[in-house]
Amino acid sequence: MNKCWFVLEQSFYTPPVYTTPSRAGGQTVNGNLRLGDVVPSPKNIYPVLTQGTLPRFGREMRITPTQLGEFKWDQTREREDSANAGAGAPIAVAAGITLSAEISAEFQRTMKTWANFKTLDIEVVQPSTTYIDEVIAQSNVQNYIEQHKTPPLDRWTIYVVIGLMIARAGGSIGSSGTKSHTFQGGTDLDIPGVANFKVGDTHKNITETHKSAQIQGDRVWAVRFAKVHKGLLRRKWMQTEEIAGAALDGDDEGEEQVQKVLEHEGLEKAKVTECPTALGATETWSFVTMAPDATHDA
Repeated sequence: MNKCWFVLEQSFYTPPVYTTPSRAGGQTVNGNLRLGDVVPSPKNIYPVLTQGTLPRFGREMRITPTQLGEFKWDQTREREDSANAGAGAPIAVAAGITLSAEISAEFQRTMKTWANFKTLDIEVVQPSTTYIDEVIAQSNVQNYIEQHKTPPLDRWTIYVVIGLMIARAGGSIGSSGTKSHTFQGGTDLDIPGVANFKVGDTHKNITETHKSAQIQGDRVWAVRFAKVHKGLLRRKWMQTEEIAGAALDGDDEGEEQVQKVLEHEGLEKAKVTECPTALGATETWSFVTMAPDATHDA
């Protein structure tokens, strides 16, 4: 099960309120982050590129709701890096004595994030080809694409909001972090047959941060994105689900379906075969094979 939900660092985005009971329309009464909105990236959703009225959702774009009660989540991430630099030079060749100096550094970081909600609503929608064509045609989105595409490859990427996790009636969120930097330097004196001497210093800095907050009212806590991208060798944009950097797992229905992507790109006759990576393994690889008459215009 892929991670596909991105937890927002800010808690000031209000959820949408739909004008129709079926919630099958793109228009909303209020809400500053909505299903169908276009943003620059999952890590930088400001500015939201679609302001005002969104294109209307078609019948095939019904919103799927789910509700979770007493939701609790926490995540711990750790990272450790080290680096060394040193050199040795003989100072008495006859005696075989060697003097060397070395500097080493270690960096450690631990981040913990948590959230508690009495009620968490989840809304998910699958954008249609028609909807994405219409939303791309909006002036703000077109301006962003023109300013950020890679010439001369005509390569560009935008992200469409396809899922919202909404904390209802408030809750609490928090995070803590620890950073430590250790620097060590010294000199080694190596005399064969006598002893090895080392003189050095160690310096260590530790920084800890803690923050928590009570959320008042309904707020968007996590978001799911469709990555819409196009390159020179594609005659049309392609849609996949963005998972790089996501924090939470999603349901199986949200994982990328290779066969549907191929059909969208005009490869209806392509066949997808899944094989396990090893005997008894649960992970599989997907292989794509083409029928003799399957063609595709790049």
